[in-house]
Amino acid sequence: DQGSWTILLIVVAVIILVNVMCRLRNVYIVGADEYSQQLIVNSSGLVKGQSLLQLDKDAVKKNIQENRNIEVKQVEVDYPSSVYIYVRLRNTSAILLSAGIYYELDPEGYVIRQINEPLEGYPVVTGMEVDAANVGQILSVSNSQRLDAYRILMHYMKMYGFLPHVEKIQLDNIN
Repeated sequence: DQGSWTILLIVVAVIILVNVMCRLRNVYIVGADEYSQQLIVNSSGLVKGQSLLQLDKDAVKKNIQENRNIEVKQVEVDYPSSVYIYVRLRNTSAILLSAGIYYELDPEGYVIRQINEPLEGYPVVTGMEVDAANVGQILSVSNSQRLDAYRILMHYMKMYGFLPHVEKIQLDNIN
């Protein structure tokens, strides 16, 4: 009977010790510039000193992704005191013209924002057959081959440095 109490006391002491030791001290953002890092930390909902044992990674991801220009790839807890957040910033690669409306797109086809006129220095994409262009979401298109072609073009134009030299991308001949 006394042995049971001793074991219980040890278990409680270990739980308290681990809870005291596993507190957030450091947040590391991987994949963003210094300005964006502070923005991401502020929007994450993380508070220095909070228990890492009760950290809700999905809530952290959701909080950050309320900013539609940030994609959270992963949230990792590195016990006893750190959190690593891996992100990808959505940067404008092209301007989509659909039904007389302009949208900024990232290289994957995510809609960054709706704009009134095309931005200088970015190619204007036409012929995408858009069903829906919702900010913060991937384009919904009738012809997925055109979206695939857009992604491939963006990849290679960025890789070889052609993107700043392209003014227009017409996708209406891709079936």
